[in-house]
Amino acid sequence: MAEFSKAINELCPQVPLYMKNNSRAYNSDIQGFNLNAGGTTYYEQFSWGNE
Repeated sequence: MAEFSKAINELCPQVPLYMKNNSRAYNSDIQGFNLNAGGTTYYEQFSWGNE
């Protein structure tokens, strides 16, 4: 199976068309911040600590 996969990859190279780049900053006054293992952040759950 490994030989088959190698042959297919040599015949049909894969080029990524999109690479997601995440940059985040954090403020200690933000409450409800949550980042899941997949990198998703739910902005509707944020609130400022002084509200």
